[in-house]
Amino acid sequence: MFRRTMGSRLRKVALACIAVLALATSPFVTSQTAAQAAPVAGFNAGNIISDSAFYNGNAMSAAEVQGFLNQKVPRCTIGDVSYKMPGSVERTQNPVAANCLKDLRITTQTKAANAYCGTYVGAANETAALIIAKVGQACGISQKVLLVMLEKEQSLVTDSWPTVRMFNYAMGWGCPDSGPGNTANCDSDGAGFAYQVYQSAWQFKVYKASPNRWNFKAHQTNTIQWHPNAGCGTSQVYVENSATAALYIYTPYRPNQAALNAGWGTGDGCSSYGNRNFYLFYTTWFGSVQGFEVTGDFETYWLSRGAEAGIFGVPTGPEVFVTGGGGGRLQNFSGGVVFRGERTNATVGIPFGGEYGLYNDLGGYNGILGWPTAEIHITDWGFFRGYDNGYVAASAATVASVRFGPVYEFYNQLGGFSGLLGIPTGEQFSASSASRGIVQSFKNGLIVTEPTGDNPRYMISGPIYDHYNTFEGGLQGSLGLPTASPIATTNGTVQQDFTGGRLIQLSGGEVVSVKGEAWKALQIHETENARLGSLVGEPLRMGDRN
Repeated sequence: MFRRTMGSRLRKVALACIAVLALATSPFVTSQTAAQAAPVAGFNAGNIISDSAFYNGNAMSAAEVQGFLNQKVPRCTIGDVSYKMPGSVERTQNPVAANCLKDLRITTQTKAANAYCGTYVGAANETAALIIAKVGQACGISQKVLLVMLEKEQSLVTDSWPTVRMFNYAMGWGCPDSGPGNTANCDSDGAGFAYQVYQSAWQFKVYKASPNRWNFKAHQTNTIQWHPNAGCGTSQVYVENSATAALYIYTPYRPNQAALNAGWGTGDGCSSYGNRNFYLFYTTWFGSVQGFEVTGDFETYWLSRGAEAGIFGVPTGPEVFVTGGGGGRLQNFSGGVVFRGERTNATVGIPFGGEYGLYNDLGGYNGILGWPTAEIHITDWGFFRGYDNGYVAASAATVASVRFGPVYEFYNQLGGFSGLLGIPTGEQFSASSASRGIVQSFKNGLIVTEPTGDNPRYMISGPIYDHYNTFEGGLQGSLGLPTASPIATTNGTVQQDFTGGRLIQLSGGEVVSVKGEAWKALQIHETENARLGSLVGEPLRMGDRN
């Protein structure tokens, strides 16, 4: 039997709970196998599907959606002379479409970003699979949910001979149950496959964003009819989440026990089937409707950052305990990972991006930095975040860590992130030049220590630093590593000593080098001749830089 859709559209009347979902009272009937006749198992009227499964806009890629559609209709039968369908009055009243869903190609219009969905960039010749994938991503609604809705509303996913009307009202959006006998009364202004898919996803996000405008609300007990016929009575349901509330706003009926006992079949005169069939299609095609839950301190943290609409998105795995780095718990999300180390019990999330990539490169919680211990601190140049064993600092151009130890201690003496050297721009490493040492680069220079961490010194950006890198070969050049920090002398020059020589910045800014035999002679003279001591002054600080 071809299924008529029955849905409804919430117009501009607040708190008017008119269904938007088709198939509220018509069962999905096929040949009754034993499996189809089996009672529905696991249906929870208060939690039809979890928020994490429903609002996952990255559940399927366009290629995965296309593969799924191809699997459901291996061959489109449009045009087959031998094709016969029992009770095909619907087919004779409505023209047959040019393509099945898997082969559909249409031109879509660009939809600007709004409070509920991101930008949808329209294009010519887009496939249904691409439209479904893009709408899901733009609005944060699972592509699996959109596929289930298309099937529940119009059988479009599995129909090999669809009609034009089925595409025009693909999601039952704008089709209130106001026709004869509670049948669909679709608004022609809402026709069009791409429009239907986008508007239904958008509508689901509207429901979530303004929960107090609708008759069905999450986290409270709701009165829900069994059937459009009010004479069938109502039931009390504690709705556990936003996704389930959205399904009831879209289809405001709860399947009764007769509908659940019938499996895919027909219940009694007060049975409704829309939300039952949503559950059956989803679990048959994709497995559990529960996805991954977020609980406890992780839930508090996640909700405070916008939940699935925020930077972390939807959970993509369960909360787990791991033993590395002293132990802790973590949970993966579509936009990052949330951590809670045992040592500090600080719940901290790291979004995917440059910082997370660096953290993983350094070994994650098993590595150099250990577990994150503090939320980011925003600055005028970017941000920094604390870890067990150091900090990570990120600007628009760079992301790097400063590990606790001799370099970090000396760096803090120089003012840390806001001091003489600025933020780190590279990771700490062991120099491979003849004069070995530990080196780390910063925005305004570098720090060098002995391999043991002793004798820390710095170079600072300016004429000496530029000359060292440009003309002397930098860390790998003939001068080697600096053996002291820069010194402002009493005669107005600046000098810095290296393993293989000295660079002197004259009062006019020119830099000269003393190397080889001249350097050896100068060292002897400075040791033996106190008169040359007049060249030595105080360490160069920010206020002394030319």
